Amino acid sequence: MTFGFGAGNPTGDDALTLQIGKSKSFAAKSLGEGDKTGVQITLHNLTYRVPAPRGEERYLLGGLPETRRRGRGAAAASHGRRQTAEKRTARHRIARRGIGTPSAGGARDKVAKVTPRELLGKGVVTKSKGVIDAMPVGFTDDNHPGDDGFHVEISAKSFGAKSLGEGEKTGVQITLHNLTYRVPAAGGKRGEERYLLGGLEPLTGTLDPGNMIALMGSSGAGKSTLMDVISKRKTVGIIEGLVLFDGHVPTHGEIGRDTGYVEQKDTLWGVFSVHEMLMYTALLKMDAKFSRKQKAARVDEVIEQMGLTKSRNTKIGGAMVRGVSGGEAKRISIGLGLLNNPRVLFLDEPTSGLDSAIALDIMTRVSDLSKEGRTVLCTVHQGSGRIFALFESVIVLCKDLDTQSGNIVYCGKASRVLEYFQRSGYPFKKKEVDNTTAYLMNIIGGGVKGPNKTEIPKLFELFANSEACKSNTQKVEKVVQRFLDGTSTPMASPLSFSDGGEFAESSEQQKNSYSNSILSEIAILVEFKGRNQFKDMYFLTSRIVLYAVAALLIVSLYVLPEGYSPTGLAMMVTVIFVVLFVASIISIIYVPGIILEKPVFLREINGACYRTTSYCAATFIIEATASVISSLLFCNILYWAIPGFTRRASTFFFFVLTHIIVNWTSIAITFTISAPLPSIEIAAGIIAIYSLLNLAIMGFLSKVPDWWGWASFISYLRWGLGAFMINQFSDAYFPFCQDVPDPSNITELLELISSVASLKSLALAGRLSSDNIACGLLRLPSNITDVLSVCPVLSDPPLFNMTDPATLETVFACTPQIANLVVSSVNRTEIYSQIGYLLLSFYPQGTNYPARKKYLRYNKWECLGYVGVILVAFFFFFCMTTLLSTKLSKR
Repeated sequence: MTFGFGAGNPTGDDALTLQIGKSKSFAAKSLGEGDKTGVQITLHNLTYRVPAPRGEERYLLGGLPETRRRGRGAAAASHGRRQTAEKRTARHRIARRGIGTPSAGGARDKVAKVTPRELLGKGVVTKSKGVIDAMPVGFTDDNHPGDDGFHVEISAKSFGAKSLGEGEKTGVQITLHNLTYRVPAAGGKRGEERYLLGGLEPLTGTLDPGNMIALMGSSGAGKSTLMDVISKRKTVGIIEGLVLFDGHVPTHGEIGRDTGYVEQKDTLWGVFSVHEMLMYTALLKMDAKFSRKQKAARVDEVIEQMGLTKSRNTKIGGAMVRGVSGGEAKRISIGLGLLNNPRVLFLDEPTSGLDSAIALDIMTRVSDLSKEGRTVLCTVHQGSGRIFALFESVIVLCKDLDTQSGNIVYCGKASRVLEYFQRSGYPFKKKEVDNTTAYLMNIIGGGVKGPNKTEIPKLFELFANSEACKSNTQKVEKVVQRFLDGTSTPMASPLSFSDGGEFAESSEQQKNSYSNSILSEIAILVEFKGRNQFKDMYFLTSRIVLYAVAALLIVSLYVLPEGYSPTGLAMMVTVIFVVLFVASIISIIYVPGIILEKPVFLREINGACYRTTSYCAATFIIEATASVISSLLFCNILYWAIPGFTRRASTFFFFVLTHIIVNWTSIAITFTISAPLPSIEIAAGIIAIYSLLNLAIMGFLSKVPDWWGWASFISYLRWGLGAFMINQFSDAYFPFCQDVPDPSNITELLELISSVASLKSLALAGRLSSDNIACGLLRLPSNITDVLSVCPVLSDPPLFNMTDPATLETVFACTPQIANLVVSSVNRTEIYSQIGYLLLSFYPQGTNYPARKKYLRYNKWECLGYVGVILVAFFFFFCMTTLLSTKLSKR
């Protein structure tokens, strides 16, 4: 901001005249207002006087006698002002909250700082008596020695989001004092630690508001680590020293409210449009006190501010779908950090992966954000000279070779860094480097060869003895001293280790910093993710179409024209098994979603967008909804195509319900296994093995060994099989010989028995039919005429009354049961209605303790209930493993 002063005042007035130039136009479109411009502030004939002894008054500003002011020309007036200024032996300053005292002996006072809010205040200072004829501001003549004109300095520019109805904000002065950070040594003994920051000398410095600060260093020097420490994103390790925000230790609530963090990699939801991505984040992250309308207006402001208007409705895209460009993706990421209108903005290597033109455009926009008054800290690994020129300050880190920790080798103005290192004996060789960034990286050893063992200690020593280091230290010590004098807050809230080496949170860190309730978070996640996923063709194909294809394949393989036959009965049981097999193995399709969206999930969890439980619940609800649709489609295709399935509505709907619950359980198991794992391959392999194990111990294929018996009781497929079997075969009528037109007669059966030795030749001749044999055996006890026809001597004329049970018992020594069976014949209807109970008494297979209680002794709802219990248990495990994944991704 430029201020003009009336030293050459054409009016000839000796009163102070101050003029502030007009700003460019601006407008908040969300409020429906027109363009605005800044205000030209003119101070004309400004005087300021205070009471003097004996009721008199004395001027502190504009005190030249009126006659002299009126009688002189412009040149004389200017000369008079200079003469008067020379005679002043005390400088008065208007401080932030009142009037300062003149300095002794005419020494120059420090710059008087006045916040913009006070400039826009009521215009009357009441701390000391006096008459002010215009707005008070702070004045100094320190900036230009020998110049008697007045100079104005505003402590920090302000900014505000009008759409949110909030007041003006200023940036944050971040103070680092004796800061170190260490972690457990990798592969070392228990208790051993190594420093990542400040191992040689603790880090000390300040980050001032209204500045864009470059945090530079070679790979491994600790740039991102330092940024994470300042923003309280570290989850492991011990931090010692102080990180102060405006002179106090910030809480996690303040960090979430007043800071924005933009990660190096753009982790965004590919199925969202630009507007949806920003709106989704705004609803989750912005304070609940703002209405949805205000949040939408803020999103519109950010879209315009980041130059995303043209791509507002463009899908972000991903590997399979073309979407926004790399530069637009980076601007979206920055926009996400700006939604809560933060006072501090952290950016981790914002130019990585971008070409020079896009990188310059991005950093120019970031520079504009800092000029609004924010404190902006960027890690920079490479960049052009034009990008480096945008930074006001720079912190250069270098790795100490002994401690392997990052330490400061420069902290100060970016405009002076070149001069500092050249004066220290490092010439700028244009043949080797073409910009300041490359020059600095060359000095600190950012190349392939790594740091120079002799030069690095010299860099640390040079900075430790430099005026910049001493000035920094003095400035920090004043801030820290005020903090220690004015508060009882502990000096730091360091991360610590429990006995097991895990990170332990302090009570402050455990405070709730989320903007919404759990239910609200779930609703927002389901609304945005669910809506967009159900519009995604890949999602619909894998979740719904795949099940329809599977159903058609099963129907084509297992539907027989002679469904009511012994073979048809076996096919019914086989189809039930295949349905369970498909439900378990097809759940592998859910693995990529969990693994690939993990970076986005971790970013949003670290940004306190939602709780882990909310994410798990919303993810499961979305997939469970798709599963309901796919189960309805799958069961409708399959169920009515299988001839033997019971044609009752209640049986069909229970079949669908069981399929849904079994599918949900498969999904929960897949999520549980996938959540903490690093790759799709590992997760898919483990899930496949687990599914095959469940198939083996469900008791369908074979008897379960005793040592696996315990596992069979927690196999969801065992109870799913029981629910399906009981639903189909309990009280079911299955005429399994109805479609067998020519069952074997007694002669064929006896021939078969007598020709056991030549079964192979009979089979090759096509004379063996399992359906004909089974149904022939079923007819045998109920057709005594056929039996007697085998022995003509008995049948014609009959020697005995074969319909008399007593004859059979006395002559043929038959047991009463056989005699009654021959005489009374068998009712096939009863056999058809009882065949289901025979099957239920057979499964689970075996006679040992895992199979001692057969499905015949269970109720179908009981079996389904056990599946539900396993479902609930695995959903809980899913939440736990997802939480574990956040702990495993240590920062």
